[in-house]
Amino acid sequence: MKRIYFIDLLRGWAILGVIAVHSFQISGDKNSSNFIITAAKNGGFGVWLFFIVSAFTIFLTLDKKRDFPKLMIIKDFFIKRFLRIAPMYYLAIFYYTILGILTYNQISATNILSNFFFVHGFSLQTMNDLVPGGWSITVEMTFYAIIPFVLYKIKTLDHAVIFFIISLIIRSLCIL
Repeated sequence: MKRIYFIDLLRGWAILGVIAVHSFQISGDKNSSNFIITAAKNGGFGVWLFFIVSAFTIFLTLDKKRDFPKLMIIKDFFIKRFLRIAPMYYLAIFYYTILGILTYNQISATNILSNFFFVHGFSLQTMNDLVPGGWSITVEMTFYAIIPFVLYKIKTLDHAVIFFIISLIIRSLCIL
């Protein structure tokens, strides 16, 4: 696949935004210039930009493979994504579990298992309880889980609108 350079540029901006917001959270320097404070406060949008750019590239990549058998594409997709995310995340779960035990923080088996199965982000109470920033892993894994459906079932604008409305309903039910 030919490299699309503006995608790299967008990823770079997204990464800079995330670095800015986390750096500002750590330093907490309220005496910074208004530009720095504004950039840091809006840096969180870098995560969303990164999600959008990643979705674009994933669909672009999968579309190029549309002549292959669907089952093979889906299996390969899941294996690559799982191996890209899970090993390091499982290491983070292990690290923060040990850290929690050593610092006498309350770590529950439910919390560990919900992180292990990437569902902890569905609850505001557990989304960052174990691994800081772990909520984003739930978002990614949920997105990966629905990609085959989106890719192979949503073929028209009508289907897309119906899927969007159903997504909004599910979202509304989840926040109740």
